[in-house]
Amino acid sequence: MNEFSRKLLLSGYSHQERYNAIKGSIVRYNQMKADVKSGKISGLYRHKNQILRSKLDKKSWANTWFLKGEVSGTMSCQATPNGELSKAIQKAVNSDRKSGHKLQVLEDGGQSVVASLKTSDPFRQDGCIFGDRNCIVKPNQRCDQSGVVYRITCNECSQEIHETYNYVGFTRTSVHARMAGHLKLQNAKNSTGALYRHDLEVHNGDPQGYTTEVLGKEKKILRLYTLEAKHMEKQTPGLSMNDRQESSRRGGIVRLSANKES
Repeated sequence: MNEFSRKLLLSGYSHQERYNAIKGSIVRYNQMKADVKSGKISGLYRHKNQILRSKLDKKSWANTWFLKGEVSGTMSCQATPNGELSKAIQKAVNSDRKSGHKLQVLEDGGQSVVASLKTSDPFRQDGCIFGDRNCIVKPNQRCDQSGVVYRITCNECSQEIHETYNYVGFTRTSVHARMAGHLKLQNAKNSTGALYRHDLEVHNGDPQGYTTEVLGKEKKILRLYTLEAKHMEKQTPGLSMNDRQESSRRGGIVRLSANKES
């Protein structure tokens, strides 16, 4: 529980939110144990086949509103005027799909004008919100934001060459928590980590200082993968700290195009 609470803290959850999450979990666990004892349920855990069978019987679980007629799933795309992109993609992906297995293409909602103008905390000062002196995120950027693509650069190398060694990645947790993971591998001298690997390859194993910059933010995992890959493609050959086996290093991004028929 302590480790779980710590991860919630690093991800930006307040004390009250962490308390409610842990308390709710304990209350629910005790309730389920009582239900098992009384015979109301057979066990604390259900087999995946039981879960699927229950869903098929009810067809009322979340995100099943699209199960109508021939549609069996959804995918999303960016909004375009008159929905031209979604229409073109829907026609392309459903051209060879059988009845009952069609995809419904949905357009993502945009950001309101008000949302782009407001400031969540106008009195917030620069620096790590967690008060961590070892935080390597740029002081003028929020280290508690999640769902971001980031770039880590070597401070020593950036003083010697114009385009410095850098690592590009993304995280669904807070960028602060992700950087703590990078630093932990560096401190443990673990060569699977990008920072210590760079220390070994370029600085003879001497630990270096690093700075992290947030490059962009996306809510959906596929968009994060794509944004990460786009920034990895921009890296100067020979200066990337990313492992060669990472997905975006193996042949680049596969791009598809959808053309409107006249």
